[in-house]
Amino acid sequence: MKQIPPHLQVMKCVSLAVLLLMAGNTRAQVAYPPVVQSTGSSMPASGVIASPTDVPKSVDFTQYLQLVRSNNLGIAAQKAQIDIADAQIALAALFPDPTFITGLAAYEMSKDKLPTIATFGLNFTIEGGKKRQVRTEAAQADKVRAQAEFERQIMAVQLDATNAFIDYLRARELQTYRQSGAVLLQRLLNRAQTVRKKTDAVAEVQLQTEVLRGQAELDAANADVYIFSRAMLGFVQPGAENADRTLESKGSLSLSPLSISDTKVSQVVREDVVVAQRALDVARKREELSRENRAMDLTFNVGVNHARPGEYLGTALPQSNSLMATVAIPIPFSLRQDGDLRAASAATTQALKQYQDINLRSALEAEQARARYRAAVSQMQKYQASVDLTNNALNSHLDLYLNNKSDLGDVVLLYKLVNESQTSSIEARANHARSMATMLNQVRELHTMRF
Repeated sequence: MKQIPPHLQVMKCVSLAVLLLMAGNTRAQVAYPPVVQSTGSSMPASGVIASPTDVPKSVDFTQYLQLVRSNNLGIAAQKAQIDIADAQIALAALFPDPTFITGLAAYEMSKDKLPTIATFGLNFTIEGGKKRQVRTEAAQADKVRAQAEFERQIMAVQLDATNAFIDYLRARELQTYRQSGAVLLQRLLNRAQTVRKKTDAVAEVQLQTEVLRGQAELDAANADVYIFSRAMLGFVQPGAENADRTLESKGSLSLSPLSISDTKVSQVVREDVVVAQRALDVARKREELSRENRAMDLTFNVGVNHARPGEYLGTALPQSNSLMATVAIPIPFSLRQDGDLRAASAATTQALKQYQDINLRSALEAEQARARYRAAVSQMQKYQASVDLTNNALNSHLDLYLNNKSDLGDVVLLYKLVNESQTSSIEARANHARSMATMLNQVRELHTMRF
């Protein structure tokens, strides 16, 4: 059996020792964090975006939220940040790559015939302090922050999509009302032209003006229905490039007021506060890493010099193998590490101030949301009372007018009042729905809305 040369045996032992050292350090220091479960939202496990045929022509609110969570490209893009952060954890735990060195240390070109010396060596670096451990922990903290940002993105997109859903319902209710109003106005105009009275001349002009105004408002309502149906489709992406493709929402704006308590709203930690807290955790870990980076890294070189047989000044020189070992110790002349530490410390201070600011503002904004919702409920109720009052008066005078017991001017005036009250009531109900969505989104119960 062929024997392995002595210098190769030495190199084999050195290589095995270094590889075992690297494997042991990697297993000891890599610790992957547990997966943080999503709160009230989910993404498909496959990450596949649905095809246009998967989006129906009309959806209720529950179906719509499901489509938004599974199809929205903004949410999918944000989710990729978690995968990137996960990969960074593995990178942070890696041991510095060793370097294999080989070459000729001496090659005799003169007539003295000195022996040729070949060098085989291995360079490897041992990091000082707890650099790899803290670097891995910083990467893990960054993944937790990416997960919090993903949750915030889901909640923000869902709220925006809900507002588009509400805008469509508002536009559709205005469209329905404008259509019925146009029928009533045309009926009144036909009646006025059939039974003309001198006293109704001015009222007839007013009526014709209302007819034209109603037609213009109906055109605007038709446009709004198309615009907001396209806006809804934009949140689920597939088919949005086709201008003829629309998405309609089922339901109405007649929502019962919330019974949610102020205490529950104030106790829930908002997602932007969670993100700020996670960003502060990352900044603190990076500052700790900057401190650990001040520890020196030692670079070792272990190798063999192999000299072939030769001759020098008539004296024969035998083959020889010599072991060499060196260590390189860096001398930190520059202030780069001090500068990195100061920058990391300043970043931690900045993240702390941002967290404190968002935390204080979140409490104030929660109080404002509650006050805004209470005002929206009161406004909705008062406008509905106005609609009931003016509708009763209009119906009464309309019967009298058709029986020649009331003037056209009174009917036209009452129609204007009804038109203003009905329009304001629809806007108030839409505003109430938006305020309700904001409140429920804060407590992660947006999916409980029943349109």
